[in-house]
Amino acid sequence: MDVGCGPGVASRYLAARFHPTIGLDFSITAIRMARQYATERGYGPCYIAANAVVLPFRERTFSFVFDRGCLQDLPRIWWKTYFEEVERVLRYDGVFQLLCLNSKNFPSISSLSGILARFRRYVIEQKCFITPTLISRLVPSSMEKVRLEDFSFQLKNGKTVFLTECVFSKSTE
Repeated sequence: MDVGCGPGVASRYLAARFHPTIGLDFSITAIRMARQYATERGYGPCYIAANAVVLPFRERTFSFVFDRGCLQDLPRIWWKTYFEEVERVLRYDGVFQLLCLNSKNFPSISSLSGILARFRRYVIEQKCFITPTLISRLVPSSMEKVRLEDFSFQLKNGKTVFLTECVFSKSTE
């Protein structure tokens, strides 16, 4: 399952490796775009519109759950519930991979633009930056850490993007 799949780019990649693959997003517009692309190509995952903090699946449905940017766009008050839902739908020995932007993508806190960017993120959007320490505190105890680290990569346009990657495996009963 690709949580927060948007227009389905990562879902299509996953569908070539996992069957079945489900792309899930809150945005009906994004789901329509993903479905249209899949229909035009004649293949692809199943796409559904749903809330990431109330996943419409039975317990232990998925062997792999992937999130590239969904958690970071949820208000922090929902993060604990989000992790509980991912844990609930993940099979024993299943893997959860989370990729999210970290604070290095924002201007320095010592600049006016950095202060304004953080004010908007914390106060107006009611979101905060995801850090390995914060994730370690929120993830359920049944989820064993495989990898939890910050890294960077360079886009084709030359811009460097900073991410936090988290990989967890759900332990057996």
